[in-house]
Amino acid sequence: YSAARVRSAYETTREMLIAGNLDWPTLRGGAPKAFEKLLIKSELKQFLAGLHSTKVDKNGEEENTRGWITTFAPGSAKFVTTVVKVHGTMKASVIHQSGTPVLRITVDYIFVYVVEPPGDPADWMRVVQQQTGTVDFARFDEEGGSFEPWYSVSGTTAGVQCATHDGYIHPDYPSGPPDTVQASGK
Repeated sequence: YSAARVRSAYETTREMLIAGNLDWPTLRGGAPKAFEKLLIKSELKQFLAGLHSTKVDKNGEEENTRGWITTFAPGSAKFVTTVVKVHGTMKASVIHQSGTPVLRITVDYIFVYVVEPPGDPADWMRVVQQQTGTVDFARFDEEGGSFEPWYSVSGTTAGVQCATHDGYIHPDYPSGPPDTVQASGK
């Protein structure tokens, strides 16, 4: 791929990460409109279909697509600051799917949000979200279409309640109620 095509893929991936993890309306529990605008039709359909699912698969994993982005449960958090610390990397490579070359951008980013429960500023904490995965660029929707992104990035979060399956982030505040899930380690 040309340097211009790789630069464009990096920029699109960056825009997707920003829309999914730094967009204030989305972070505060609103509709993820900024992120939705960046998905191709077939992936947008998949994203919207799973956005409000509370189903869990046979392995106990959520089937909710809200994990593709960062959204705090409405009313669960007040942001202490508008500064979100971000650190991470992107790397481009070429893979082949069914004999077709695909430009793959591999991402590994950490986002740190400082939040407090509404009405209790003394109970502030940090929530850390790690977003890892890939964004593949090829012609996915139709033959002869444009160079399109396929987003396969999801997050793991520290500082949150474990027993929720709605896809939202529910901070586990220090003075909050005890978690209903037992810790798997020390």
